Amino acid sequence: MKEKEIRCKEIIIHIGLPKTGSTFLQTIIYPKLKDVCKVFGEFGEERFHWDSLLSDDRINIISNEQISGRPNSSFKVADRYTVISRFANMFPKARIIFVSREKKGWIKSLYREYVKSCFGAYSFDRWYDEVFDKDFLMDSNYVDYLKLLFNDVLILDFKELKENHELFVKKTCDFIGVDVPEYTNKIINKGKDDSVIERWRKFNRLFKSNYSPHKGYFPNELNPLRYLHLIEVKKDVW
Repeated sequence: MKEKEIRCKEIIIHIGLPKTGSTFLQTIIYPKLKDVCKVFGEFGEERFHWDSLLSDDRINIISNEQISGRPNSSFKVADRYTVISRFANMFPKARIIFVSREKKGWIKSLYREYVKSCFGAYSFDRWYDEVFDKDFLMDSNYVDYLKLLFNDVLILDFKELKENHELFVKKTCDFIGVDVPEYTNKIINKGKDDSVIERWRKFNRLFKSNYSPHKGYFPNELNPLRYLHLIEVKKDVW
């Protein structure tokens, strides 16, 4: 592993948070950057694995919001510290991009994601009390840990992406050390209003199957909710 550290020219690790514009960067910005060899991530050239081959003469970008954890999953806060420590051991000279978000809006966006996954049938209050891991709200502790592990950490704010995407992208590119590419600003994973979310939550309860929280009436392949969800995703409603 030490040999890989020496040969790699540069590694940028973009770690989320979830619901802070990661897909926008992964699909609209990162693939267009010059002098970047590979973009590893959910929407990059390939997924990153610990034995992935990295370029030794160009910039490598690892972009995956799962690194900082996902409160809607079994991924616990302690896991985010374990994962980033592994990255620090492998790539001690890596530079980190972390995007934060105002907590009220972030929680609401995570709840929408929970519902639209077709698994979410709890009301917001019940989801917040029983599902959402509130330890994820302690961003400052995590940021302090990032700065302890790595010498160069860029902290961005999702609000800036929404209000001034050009400045947000410029800060990102300046940090990576590349020119800002030509791009078209596009809203990715657009949210819907509360009435739509509530309607989908009721659908989730109605069409019981392995695809929803309550196993029962419909097998996955016959569940109407599954196909409604696939259609909505294809239309980029969300």
